[in-house]
Amino acid sequence: MRKYSKSDLLKFALCGLFGVTANQLMFFNGLELTSTIHASIIMVTSPIIVSILSVIILKEKLRLTKVFGVLIGLAGAITIIFQNKSGAGNSGLLGDLFIFLNATSFGLYLILVKPLMSKYSPITVAKWVFTFGLIGVIPFGIYEIDEVNWEYGGQYHYENRLCYFIHHLSMLSV
Repeated sequence: MRKYSKSDLLKFALCGLFGVTANQLMFFNGLELTSTIHASIIMVTSPIIVSILSVIILKEKLRLTKVFGVLIGLAGAITIIFQNKSGAGNSGLLGDLFIFLNATSFGLYLILVKPLMSKYSPITVAKWVFTFGLIGVIPFGIYEIDEVNWEYGGQYHYENRLCYFIHHLSMLSV
């Protein structure tokens, strides 16, 4: 059985917190409070957020082209969000904020998981990240378990989880 250092376990826990717990809770709550169009536009800011966090946390060098790209992306996203003329559902500022926090949380997760991916296999990283993420999600989701239609949605639930898992593995290798 492999031994993990306390610092690595803390990093796995932080990845679970930001990559699963905060990411998913903010996403689902945000979708209930905003339109799908706003959510899609805000999620496009994820690369911008990762670029900013890379400079702050990983101390990567900031190039002029990256600054220019970040400013254009932010200006476009902010312009579309504050026009608030989408007819595709309810567009609330609180929902927009939750989706933005979702994108920020996932961006932070990508930054935090990068060193773990060079040290451990993707399966090991996913195992620990999802284990800690589950621990974080249980207190929020345990009360909603009775709302799940297991006869109808069970098959789709497992397919959705499989796609989510594969997506995370693919993002970890980038």
